[in-house]
Amino acid sequence: MSFRDNDVSLRFNNRQTDGAAEHGDFTHILDAVENGADGALLALQHYILGGQLTSNPELSQKTTEKIARTFFAQPESKLTGTFASVLSSSLAWTGRMSELTALEIFVSLLFGMLISDDTVESELGMNLIREGVKKKKEFRKVICGRGGLLGRSALILTLSTSSSLNMITPLHVQLNVIELLLDLAKGKVSIWDTSDSELLLDALQLNIEEEKEKEDDDKDDDDNDEDRLKENIKSLLLLLDLKGLKKKSQISNDERKEFEDRIRITEERVRIVEEQKRIEEDIRRKAEEQKRIAEKRQRNAEEGKRSAEEQVTRLQIEKETQLNNLIHQTGQSGITFAQWTELAKEMKKPFGINEQENKQIEESIEEICEMIGDTFKDKEDERGRKNSIQSGLAESLILIFTQWPLDKIMEVHSKAFLYLTVPSGNQITLLLFEKKPFAGLLRLLDHTDRYVVGNAIASIHNIIIRGFDTTRISEPHPHYPAMAELGGIEKTFELFNRNLGTYSRDTSAICIGSLFRAREISNKKMRQKVIKHLKQLANGPEGYEKNAAKQTLKSLAQNAVNRTEIEKDGFVIPK
Repeated sequence: MSFRDNDVSLRFNNRQTDGAAEHGDFTHILDAVENGADGALLALQHYILGGQLTSNPELSQKTTEKIARTFFAQPESKLTGTFASVLSSSLAWTGRMSELTALEIFVSLLFGMLISDDTVESELGMNLIREGVKKKKEFRKVICGRGGLLGRSALILTLSTSSSLNMITPLHVQLNVIELLLDLAKGKVSIWDTSDSELLLDALQLNIEEEKEKEDDDKDDDDNDEDRLKENIKSLLLLLDLKGLKKKSQISNDERKEFEDRIRITEERVRIVEEQKRIEEDIRRKAEEQKRIAEKRQRNAEEGKRSAEEQVTRLQIEKETQLNNLIHQTGQSGITFAQWTELAKEMKKPFGINEQENKQIEESIEEICEMIGDTFKDKEDERGRKNSIQSGLAESLILIFTQWPLDKIMEVHSKAFLYLTVPSGNQITLLLFEKKPFAGLLRLLDHTDRYVVGNAIASIHNIIIRGFDTTRISEPHPHYPAMAELGGIEKTFELFNRNLGTYSRDTSAICIGSLFRAREISNKKMRQKVIKHLKQLANGPEGYEKNAAKQTLKSLAQNAVNRTEIEKDGFVIPK
């Protein structure tokens, strides 16, 4: 809430409120004070100083009540002085504060300045008290009365000699207090409060005894301020003695108890402060210890992490060395299943954002593919091929064919897969078929490198032919559904029509013809072109293509529509 938000307009000039301010406005200000509005206390103080309460006792009483209750509910201690000021102003202007009370407040405030740790403020407090004593008789009476300067000074001087409160009172404060007392002692001491005078004499005597003990302990002490304090105390005691103010043989038990209680309470407060400091120091020390432990743990963790990373790096180097040695064992067929598995994992490493690392991965895969070629080229190694396929090597190659950009796939990759298919038996090609290779191989048919395309169609052919051989001629080809689902037959026919070369054209025709065993080639153009090309191969020179074409035509003839196309122009179906 902000006081400026309230509909109250106040102007102040020479401590007078706006003449237009009414009783309702002042009530509004009091409500704003109670609600904690910004600036409300200041506005109220100006209003009070304007003398508006002197003629309205009822409003004055209400103001005092509001200020006191608002202060009691005020959580912020920093506003205590402001509330005290406003309350004092309110009581003073309405005649509800006696002169004695006002002077006691004055003495309390000035004494607070006198005992300040700040030397300048302490000296100012001393000078103001001196001036008040000289110029105002009533002020002097309060200073010399019960609870005035005498009793307060006695407490301050006693605290400075307490063994448990070693020099809690600054030396400059003690000097200023004694100087004030010397000034007072030069006047009438008959108006001094008897009880407070006794307390003061006790405190002065304690200081003298304390100084004697110090002299016994350290006779070389030549501190000027302490010497001056000692001399001033002696002078004060002598002056008071000359004026007839001497310590009674015994003070009353109640007075002594009151004085001792005041000392005890003060000592207890200091003890609490010191205990709090000790607790805070323990907390700080424990916090530092915990920080040290945490830092040590962090160092240990970092050391452990570094050791682990070094271990991983070392193992990686060893692994790469083993793989490198394995890769360069050219032509070795004794590679174990575990070794093939490691090679397969190496080929499945994902690419990242680091071009150098990606380049290393590509080179490593290229070397593995070359090793596959060196291991299986022109070699009938059923066991070795089986281990390599079951280890995941074929899947790694299929993954490359499926996911890599075509311009990243090279002949060495496509040739590595081809060497897994040939020379091999039915079991090997069946294992390869189970890995679902057709999608990746068909994708390679779009490659711009004719050798990659040739290796891909050759691999497809080898898998299809083995499927052809493992079933009866009168039955549909078992791989037809897999190729048809992927659009592989149309893809192969596209390659046939591209006429990249004799090999790819011949192989494409044999693949299509084999897949349509005992099944009509429903696409008329495909049927005519493929069968015509197969008939040409069957009538051609001796070789694999001639024999494969005859076998394919024989299987196609199991379907009547295909047979009719084959027998055109008097062609005789091979037996």
